Amino acid sequence: MNHEHAARNAVRSTAPAEDGKPIRSLRVGSILGATGFGGSQNSCAAISEALADRGHDVTLFCQRASARFIARPENVRMADLPPCAILPAERGNIRGINLLRLVAAHTQRPFDAMIVFNPITLTLAQAFRVMTGVPVVLFLLGSDEGERYFGPFDGPIVANSPDARQYVAEHSDHDPETVPIVEARFSVRGLERAAREPCPLLDQIPDGVKRIAVAARFNEPLKTDMIIHAIKAADVLAGRRRDFCLVIAGDGKGRSAVAAEASSTNARHKWPVAKLIGYVDNVGALFARADVVIGQSRGLVEAMSLGKPCVNVGQRGLAGVIKPETVDQLAWNNFSGTHIASSVPPERLAAELDRLLSDKAYADRLGQFARQCVRDRFDAHIGAAQIEEVILAEVEKGGLPWWRRPGQIPSLAKMGLAAARSAAGRVWGG
Repeated sequence: MNHEHAARNAVRSTAPAEDGKPIRSLRVGSILGATGFGGSQNSCAAISEALADRGHDVTLFCQRASARFIARPENVRMADLPPCAILPAERGNIRGINLLRLVAAHTQRPFDAMIVFNPITLTLAQAFRVMTGVPVVLFLLGSDEGERYFGPFDGPIVANSPDARQYVAEHSDHDPETVPIVEARFSVRGLERAAREPCPLLDQIPDGVKRIAVAARFNEPLKTDMIIHAIKAADVLAGRRRDFCLVIAGDGKGRSAVAAEASSTNARHKWPVAKLIGYVDNVGALFARADVVIGQSRGLVEAMSLGKPCVNVGQRGLAGVIKPETVDQLAWNNFSGTHIASSVPPERLAAELDRLLSDKAYADRLGQFARQCVRDRFDAHIGAAQIEEVILAEVEKGGLPWWRRPGQIPSLAKMGLAAARSAAGRVWGG
């Protein structure tokens, strides 16, 4: 297995004690601002659970009524940080009362460090840092518009891919050499638990057909275009064989475009080539019952962990089949497929799917590789050991001393102003 790229960028693991746990147990708070079901939610849960497995006392602060996980983290204390009533999707749980909740929790059980799993909530964590001096670590889960929040931040940042680390270097004063890459943020144990649960929505799929599964939120072009490309490839494949169904799980504002493409394809072939089954609460169960999985980013690695042959499709089409000779290149940008510079015709994806459905030995071999790859490279217990070292380095510095805290106020003000401008833009359409 070629992991040279990851080895060059990963941080050194903390040496465990004789019992396999870290030399020093820490009290760690994980702060999650996202709602619903998604990548940051599950990364947060997986890393929190893995840190707890390593012997740390972990409290996960989240919007308990709305945050959803593939599998609820075990051995982790859960605490509520309710969302902002005004534009909750844009402002997350940035609220003055939530800052007081964090401070109160710290007063009762002092934290050694906090981890933040999305940039907007860094505003809340930075305010907590100014008040308490507790170190804060940002785990940046991809490249997006979060630079308006992490740009002013002078604490440690961990990136989930080389692409995200490059993004940090371009949008902040952080030296890329000081930004470790932690790819490993997937709870294999949690996914296996989820895979054993039922998936009633699959009852919509006819018996005796091979299932090509794809799951995504239809809320951004990156995902919607990927699904439409998959339908176009299924259209081509339907001209060769009739023993499959493209099972599409998800929902969102792009659903109408996806549904229209699926409907026209099905009408042309007069059988259900592509089937939208709606939002699936348990994608682990969906993937466990698939023959092949199409996807990108986190969902693809989740399917890999369950031993499925996987095909990475980006916004412009086929990025590659997951195999030993492609995995490093595809992982560079977190399996998003954004490195594909020009459009790839759907016939390429159709040909790859045809081979995976026809050659069982080939598909099984790729599935076995994918499963082992996740355990060797992407399991959250590996990531927890790496993040543990970042936390320990900050704790050993003694946190933020009181005489340096006033100097953090300008960065906090910039983050707060960015949040206010973003919210105002939503209100007035700016």
